[in-house]
Amino acid sequence: MIAKLLCYLNHHINSTAISVVFCTILLCIGIHSLLIKKPERKKVFFVGRRESGKTTALLQILLKKKDRRIRAVKRTTPTLIQHSTVINDLEIVEVEQSDEKDVLKKFSINGRDKFIFFLRDDDETYPQLLGNFDIHFVMWKKVKHEPRNDILYLNEDAVALIDLLYKNC
Repeated sequence: MIAKLLCYLNHHINSTAISVVFCTILLCIGIHSLLIKKPERKKVFFVGRRESGKTTALLQILLKKKDRRIRAVKRTTPTLIQHSTVINDLEIVEVEQSDEKDVLKKFSINGRDKFIFFLRDDDETYPQLLGNFDIHFVMWKKVKHEPRNDILYLNEDAVALIDLLYKNC
């Protein structure tokens, strides 16, 4: 198609005009490719105090590669600051708590993303986080009884966590 157009232009218009048309076509193709963006991955943030089970739970998910929902995995090097793991179309970001007094700043909570909040025990509460945020309170460790209705007790079950990750996502 382009070759026919160039032949036609070569016979009817001088070479300067052909160069201008060719450059215009290349410019349009370049602009078009820049405007097409890849869709953003959905992000889920794992937040909670240190030693609440965030990293352990994520590693257990990664061991479940035989689960049909887990197809591709990419993980950044764990550090003392936040790092992420990509599973399929979902990016899981582990957020280390800061020393802030305000809970929203301490755990980097915002109103647009999904948060899985790992609790260490049943006494841990964050009433200021209820209602306005997409937060699911979970406890990773095994427990004999489940006294609170607002906590999903995972009992070290990676499949239950995978279900939660993809729920309403």
